[in-house]
Amino acid sequence: MILGKTLVSRKCSICHNLDRIFGASKNSQEWTSTVGRMAATMDDPDFLSEQEKEAIIAF
Repeated sequence: MILGKTLVSRKCSICHNLDRIFGASKNSQEWTSTVGRMAATMDDPDFLSEQEKEAIIAF
C-alpha cells in the first residue's frame, strides 16, 4: 500500500494534481485501464514496471 502511494506521488504527479488523483473514485478495472493508458501516454516502456502498475492499482 505504501509503495502504491509513493509511486502515485512520484509518477502520476508529473502530469496530475494529487487532489485529482486521490479524489478519483474508480474500481480496480477502471484503475487498470487508466494506469495502462497513462503509462502508454508517457511513451516510455520503462516508466512503470508491471509490479509498479499493480501497486498503483492496488493502492
